Amino acid sequence: GIVLGAVLSIALVCWFKRARLEELRHHINSISSIRLGKGWKFTLTVLSPLVLISTLIMTLISLTVEGYENYSPQLLGWFGWGSLGFCAVFALWMSQQSDR
Repeated sequence: GIVLGAVLSIALVCWFKRARLEELRHHINSISSIRLGKGWKFTLTVLSPLVLISTLIMTLISLTVEGYENYSPQLLGWFGWGSLGFCAVFALWMSQQSDR
């Protein structure tokens, strides 16, 4: 759930707020002791999603084949996949909210 939420968050920020990424970088640099360079945009928009998606796919394959401990598929559906769906809907909703 956390990995999918991270992928969705990164994708939504990078796709729908792409014009503001440079502003975000300047803001982070103004308040942080670690400076973000030009490579930060590539890392955020390309590298991080690729690593997270590959990790997610490997985990999903493992969970599909082996299951998750002794939990019933119905319980996993409601609480496991349900939380993923909730995160996706929430991320989409948050991306549509106006900035304050």
